[in-house]
Amino acid sequence: MVLDWLTRVALVLAFFAVIIFDSASVMVNSLGLSSTADDIAAAVSTDTIGTSVGTPVEVVEEAEALAAEAGARLLKAELDTQGVIHIKLRRTANTLVAGRISALEQWVRATASARASTDPS
Repeated sequence: MVLDWLTRVALVLAFFAVIIFDSASVMVNSLGLSSTADDIAAAVSTDTIGTSVGTPVEVVEEAEALAAEAGARLLKAELDTQGVIHIKLRRTANTLVAGRISALEQWVRATASARASTDPS
């Protein structure tokens, strides 16, 4: 009887542990990706300032390399006519169960956008 009760308690605790882990993983991924996008936009704009205006191809190449280092996928990197760099990233959270449920895909895959000016003033 005690063993049966302990088994049930362990299963309930494991269930809640998985829910808490997956929820935290999704939240950390979303918040971290937003910060990563800001960092990449700032880094690319800083490098562009140091080397003259830079070309759109150089912006994309550098943004792809920085996104790969951060474990994210670069969706968009462009330099507009006003000298503003636009970055858009996507990353999937590392989850135990939520990533396997298609209805939760929009929560597990985070997308973040950022922009930074290349104007040094």
